[in-house]
Amino acid sequence: PTGRGAAAQIKREEKSKKSGGSKGGKKGGKGTAAGGGVISKSKRDQRKDAMTNVRTYAAPSGRVVMVGRNSKGNEAVSLQIGADHDVWFHVRGAPGAHVILRLQPGETASDEDMKCAADLAAFHSKLRTGGKVNVSWTSPKFVRKPSGGRLGMVTIDKERVMTGRPDDSEAAAEESRERAAGKKKPGGEW
Repeated sequence: PTGRGAAAQIKREEKSKKSGGSKGGKKGGKGTAAGGGVISKSKRDQRKDAMTNVRTYAAPSGRVVMVGRNSKGNEAVSLQIGADHDVWFHVRGAPGAHVILRLQPGETASDEDMKCAADLAAFHSKLRTGGKVNVSWTSPKFVRKPSGGRLGMVTIDKERVMTGRPDDSEAAAEESRERAAGKKKPGGEW
């Protein structure tokens, strides 16, 4: 093969020769049934798997705030867990966690809850050492995964911006308590 994509095509051909010539790769591998069909997980199992990569906090009013731990968790928070009536947060211009403030339909978030979620988004980001961090927020219905985008990559529409303070977050307080007790070394997740 020559031209565009020739190297990728050669690699695919070599892989298929190594795996016994079948187009599907490994035989009987993860996610396949004995008959060759794909085993599908129930929605409950998918949501349960997604929750393993999500950290949960309580907002001042008692509402649930969910924070993605990694790319899989971010994708779960943004695309599976978040409902249209929730509020989605992410730090502007830097890698960081996707955060959802859970609300009931028709309910609006208080300023304290919004600030709490923005502080968590700022804390769980590369900008956690900054004093003030710009945090974008919108409804999860305006959060989309671009076609061909990598795991955790999203685009947002109709964003609004507020200021988050990483040091004011519940997570920062928790981390300082652990550090004082000698359980955790200084440093961050991201």
